Amino acid sequence: MSHTYHHLYALHPRGDREVVLPVKPSLQPLHLLQLFTFNITGGPEPWSYPLIPIIRGTVKLAFSRKFDKEWLEAVFTDQEEARKKAINCARLILMFHLALIVVLIIFKLWVLPVLVTFALFIANWLRYFVGAPMHAGLKNNVADLRLCVRSITLDPFTQFLYWRMNWHTEHHMFAAVPCYNLKRLYKTVAFDMPKPRTLIGAWREMRQTWKKQQEDARYQYCTPLPVRKDHEMKKQDSFEASLGDLSPKPLSRVCSRSQIGEETILRISRMVGIKLNG
Repeated sequence: MSHTYHHLYALHPRGDREVVLPVKPSLQPLHLLQLFTFNITGGPEPWSYPLIPIIRGTVKLAFSRKFDKEWLEAVFTDQEEARKKAINCARLILMFHLALIVVLIIFKLWVLPVLVTFALFIANWLRYFVGAPMHAGLKNNVADLRLCVRSITLDPFTQFLYWRMNWHTEHHMFAAVPCYNLKRLYKTVAFDMPKPRTLIGAWREMRQTWKKQQEDARYQYCTPLPVRKDHEMKKQDSFEASLGDLSPKPLSRVCSRSQIGEETILRISRMVGIKLNG
């Protein structure tokens, strides 16, 4: 539910508090030690899987029917059926792991909880280092997803482990495109997209942004966008030029169907696996 709101209202705090900016791209020694060993208390959310907060939240939801975060309570306020499913899921998770403990004691399979129960909390550094650059340091409350989401380049193996979500801007813009087609999607719309960052470049950009935010809390990094040459070369007659840009400001950066082009739309529809009418 929370992630659905994150996609619908990306980085608009009134509708998306799954990622709330500013986020500190922490490299503190204690945090790094937990990421490379056993994550007990965690760090910046939602890219860290800490043992204590997750177990506490699951137990609270299972027994008190309440979430441990105000944001999740708000999301499920008018979604009673979804709330029931979340509560039942929390209870099933606890029952499963309690049963696992019984099996562990009876058969003395000491490695079982390490592989099943605690695997989520062990060495989850890759998710943090790859996941944090997707939004941190960028702009919030903007309609243009190119300004609030990053795409980064990764080696093929890491890209596979991350379900190709490194093409994150494209994923937000066209969420129905399967992960294995995201790179093709990027190539299709690359003419109108910012250049993807490298992982190191993204981290450098985030850290520099965070340092500037310590001096100016309102500062946010503005991603350079490509210049649409076809718009620059368009000839306007004197009457059209005198009117200026009549489109509403919030929509001025959003591409219309005619701007994107029919050929591009058809390519994207093939990636999604649908057939467009008309």
